[in-house]
Amino acid sequence: MNKIYIPKNPNLDVMTTAWLVSSVDKIDEVNIQTVPATWEGESMTNDDICIGLNAPEGNLGLRIRYGINNEGKMTSCFSYYLEGMSENVSSSFNSLATYLDLTLTSKGPWPRNNKEIRFNPHLTDLAYVYESMKNLLSSRTDDEENNFDQDLLSFWFEIMDAYSMKQDSNSKAQDIAEQIEIKDIDGIGVACVETTEGIPAQAISKFLFYRNTDIIIYKENNHVGVIRSRKAVEPDLTSLQDKLDEDGWYFYPKGTMAARGTRSRPVDTPSKYTLEDLFTMVSEVIESTSPVSAAL
Repeated sequence: MNKIYIPKNPNLDVMTTAWLVSSVDKIDEVNIQTVPATWEGESMTNDDICIGLNAPEGNLGLRIRYGINNEGKMTSCFSYYLEGMSENVSSSFNSLATYLDLTLTSKGPWPRNNKEIRFNPHLTDLAYVYESMKNLLSSRTDDEENNFDQDLLSFWFEIMDAYSMKQDSNSKAQDIAEQIEIKDIDGIGVACVETTEGIPAQAISKFLFYRNTDIIIYKENNHVGVIRSRKAVEPDLTSLQDKLDEDGWYFYPKGTMAARGTRSRPVDTPSKYTLEDLFTMVSEVIESTSPVSAAL
């Protein structure tokens, strides 16, 4: 591939599609040219691509354009390109494609009404960052204005690289979470999580809470702890104070967390308690306060 042509002052869809093309095809040095919206494809070769432009069809190069779905609504260039990719690659970007489709038909740059979007806050963050970045670059002096598109490209590609890595990590965390057993203790779901395959326990825990887990006992390097779902009202985890005979533990006053080592309160030494030890303690606290056990 020689060049990728995109319109000047590109929108979020065009810019993200350009990133996808260069990322999937593993292009080390991307030669992206910004051209007026009236550009008609002059100088394109067989190895070139144009994105989001109305250049007439010809025998040279690939045109990635907006489409129309079965409901008559416009679809994104990103979706168009994604359709030609293998399923194992495209599945990682389906939510992003849905989001970019919605940006073309919704008022405002970040639609929130779609269920798939509401439960993926990273997408809303992406759009907010993109619009903020464009506004920042637009406020520069006239001498810098000529570099607007190229600077936007450079910044956005770095952000999308980080986003892609985050999505990959989330996908692995979700797979791990689906394999973890949730044990029922008097009607309260309890799961144990440990850092696995380099995926933080916190990331895995997020998907366990999506599975309606009430209590998560975790271990991540030297840090251990117990956290309660926001939806759960019992048990009060401050009750663990009488059972934990060890320095360094912090108990959140509302009873939703007990931890030895957090981001703001790190510890350098491992806890003497294993996940199994903590599970036993949590089970005892649940059983001591559960109406099910009290009735027996």
